[in-house]
Parts: sequence; C-alpha cells; structure tokens
Amino acid sequence: MNIDEAKSYIKEQPISHIISYYMPLNKRGHNYEGICPFHQDTKPSLKVNDQKNLFKCFACGAAGDHISFVEKFKNYDFIAAIEDIASHVGINIEKQNKKQDPQTEMALRVLQAANRVYRKMAIEHKAVEFEDFIKTRKLSEPTIKKFSIGYAPHNSLFSKYLENITSAEKEFAIEIALKIG
Repeated sequence: MNIDEAKSYIKEQPISHIISYYMPLNKRGHNYEGICPFHQDTKPSLKVNDQKNLFKCFACGAAGDHISFVEKFKNYDFIAAIEDIASHVGINIEKQNKKQDPQTEMALRVLQAANRVYRKMAIEHKAVEFEDFIKTRKLSEPTIKKFSIGYAPHNSLFSKYLENITSAEKEFAIEIALKIG
C-alpha cells in the first residue's frame, strides 16, 4: 500500500480507534473523551467524535483528525505519522524504490480494498448475521478493530465494487481477484 492509499485507509477508520492506540479514551454518549496530552490536563477535556472523525480539546484548543493527532502527539511529520499509525493498524506501506511483481502488487491492492469494503459494511449496516457472529465468537470491540473484521454479505458487493473501477487497471484487478479467489 502506498502513502496515499494508507492515508485513505486511516481516514476511513473511526478516529477513536486510532487515538486509542496512543492514549486511553472513555465512551461518553456518542463521543469519547480523555485527558488531553497537549497540556497539563487534570480532567477529561479532550473530546473525540467518530461521526465527524475529529478530536478537540476544549481547554487548550488542540484539534484535528487522525493523522494530525499523531503528528502532535509524537511530534512527527505527516509521513512519519502515517507510517506510525500503519504499524498499529497492521498495514504495510511500500517504499517508493521497492519493485514488486505486478500480480502480487495488484493482489495486495485487491485484498486491501476488499477489507475496506467489508469492514465498512460491518460498521455501517450492523447486519444481524454479523452481530450473531460477534456474539457467538465472543469478540470484543478492540479485537474486531485490531483484526479489521468485516462483514461480507452474499450479494457480491465486492464484485460490484470491482466492476465500478474506472481506471485502466480494471480488467487486471478483476483477473487477479478471480485468481486469488
């Protein structure tokens, strides 16, 4: 996955999921809150909103998204922040000078896209089958997030996704998807 794809993947994740790798958060209603790491905070003034994918400290004014949080928290530049988040969420960022077999590269891209589609399906649609699977397996929310568990309904959702690719790589992506199953 290149930097742009990693950035897109990170921004699709709930911000509370990313920030919780760096500091503890507590659920409060629809939001999360925690002790702000950007000033001498004594009570939870940092609020995290997954619907808007933003954080804000109502004491010091620090605010931003997933990546800017890590930039501020770790004092990293943009690329280093993405690489750090990627290491936590289990994605590999390929280096620019690394040459890889085109079929292998496309297979990785197809699998990562499938993961994003099915993870989004699990988060947004709350299907009964998925909820039953979680209960049967006794999976916690952190486990679901850590392993990026998603929901693949029987309606060929990913096939439709591949068919809607508009780039010149569409045929190759479909060929590789069929090859890897």
